[in-house]
Amino acid sequence: MSSADSSPNAARYPLAGRLAVLTGATGALGHHLAMSLVEDGASLVACHHRDLSQEAARALDEVRARAVGARQRVIVVQADLCQAKGRSRVFDAAARLGGCDLLVNSASILSRQRFEETSAEEMASLMALNVTAPMACSRVAVEQMRGKGGGDIVHVLDVGGGLIPWKKGAAYCASRAAIAMLTRCLALELMPDIRVNALAPGLIDLPDAVPPGALDRVPMGRPAKVAEVIAAFRFLVAGPRSMSGEILAVDGGRGAIG
Repeated sequence: MSSADSSPNAARYPLAGRLAVLTGATGALGHHLAMSLVEDGASLVACHHRDLSQEAARALDEVRARAVGARQRVIVVQADLCQAKGRSRVFDAAARLGGCDLLVNSASILSRQRFEETSAEEMASLMALNVTAPMACSRVAVEQMRGKGGGDIVHVLDVGGGLIPWKKGAAYCASRAAIAMLTRCLALELMPDIRVNALAPGLIDLPDAVPPGALDRVPMGRPAKVAEVIAAFRFLVAGPRSMSGEILAVDGGRGAIG
């Protein structure tokens, strides 16, 4: 892994000198992940899939404005991660900045359809982005990380689906469970130089993220605050090097009751 800044600012900017690749950077949570990475000193390749709306463009401008160092770079790349050409576009950009130190796989499709109503085409599309794309991105990222002596991969799951089954969500749950197991398998294969962990939020206090009745099975009785989720993310990214293969839930106790 590339060495971090050894100056007194290293504690304040723990990711200084590192390059992060973030997928799903314009999502509701992805935007906050991008902000935290840049605020902690990382350069960033921020990947988004669709054409930028005015709101998303403003959000990315806000991320750029949070850069804390003169050598810190923030590059935005539009790419279809389900296609090899799209992934090449993202990681070619990372290579031009010295190579990926940290990959955050946050892009995904949320589906709450009944099993009988999910077509083969919808299932294939969901699995392509939720499973195949993060696996393929991880493969390319690992190549770059090995050239730098190591790095980190963080998969962004959710407790509902990834660890707890849903009604009306068989396809989505299967895709999230696949990434939960991928986290553990890659951790075993890539130790000790590359850590692989996952962040699994429950309900988050984001716009339209807490439908009526959703808190009934959350023991804490409230959604997680965005700041709480980001604190857990920062711990995974800059935490102890001996921590790998872990899935860190921030779910108000939801996972404890099944």
